[in-house]
Amino acid sequence: MPRSLTSTLRAPLLALLAALLVARAPSPEARAQSGADVTAQAVALNKRAQAAAQAGKFDEAAQLYRQAIALIEHPDLLVRLAQVLTVQSDHKGALSSCQRALESDLLTPQTETVARECVQTANARLDEVTAVIDTNPTGASIRLDGAPIGLTPWRGALPPGRRQFDFEREGYRPATRLVDAVKGSKVNVRVLLLPNNIGGLITLRSTPEGANVLLDDEFIGQSPILNFPTSAGPHTLKVVLPGYNPEQRPIVMSEGQSAELSVFLNPERGNLSAADLWPAWAMMGASGLVAALGGLTGSQALTARNNADRLARNAVQYDQYKLHINEMETYRTLSDALWVSSGVLLSGGLVWWIFAN
Repeated sequence: MPRSLTSTLRAPLLALLAALLVARAPSPEARAQSGADVTAQAVALNKRAQAAAQAGKFDEAAQLYRQAIALIEHPDLLVRLAQVLTVQSDHKGALSSCQRALESDLLTPQTETVARECVQTANARLDEVTAVIDTNPTGASIRLDGAPIGLTPWRGALPPGRRQFDFEREGYRPATRLVDAVKGSKVNVRVLLLPNNIGGLITLRSTPEGANVLLDDEFIGQSPILNFPTSAGPHTLKVVLPGYNPEQRPIVMSEGQSAELSVFLNPERGNLSAADLWPAWAMMGASGLVAALGGLTGSQALTARNNADRLARNAVQYDQYKLHINEMETYRTLSDALWVSSGVLLSGGLVWWIFAN
């Protein structure tokens, strides 16, 4: 193409391209309208999130705040999300949200103060240990490392380290529990208080489960039996399940004792049927048949050896001698294999018989 023609076409093409780019680019008015729409959506989501938080719907509020932040990452929205997460005990999430708020270019002095307080609170909560303490029955007094802290059920913060809880309730035996409180963890303590005159508690598990359990010939339930109260003194436990041999265990309970027993029930064998023993009979019968064949082939090998021995010095019948020698080797190898097979079958039949019985 001539250079003059190329120069002539280049200018119109560039002008057309510039016109297309200008046409596709949004106008300032359109950009302003789009920004206003996004802001309106974020404001609407913020109002809905505040209403949900006031109604106690914190999961919904947190989700709405996150949607609003996805539109506009405003520090006020981040701080409000952190407040909701703090109520939900998500202190790590609250810390992250407040730190993002402090990094925002839209941060105001008032929001900065709230965000810094939020960071301090979240860091403190992440270091503390949350404890949930309860007893059965409730209403027991609690001492933490010797200092009274209230009645059960109780929920609060613990300093990290090894801690001792002491429980007391009128009419019940005192109880003590030791726990290791690790920073940022949650400790759950639930204590079963024993009455002063309860005697002891029996827990029994059986394999298989679902067995009938009798205590001193009285039915007390099916296994597993958990924390069954009984008086102090000697008792007899009996575990019965159809198809299994019953198990009987003597046990001596003392005041305040908690005994745990595990019982393995053995299946009943009873009278064996032909279906139980036919493999044993089949293997032992096959063993006898194979042994008979082994004896027959052994006899053939012996006959061939005698014939070969008779012809050993007769050069005229050397070919027949070699034939008898080959027959002897063949019958001997076959006889050895049959005798080994007979022994294996006999052993298998005896093993089956023993285990079936």
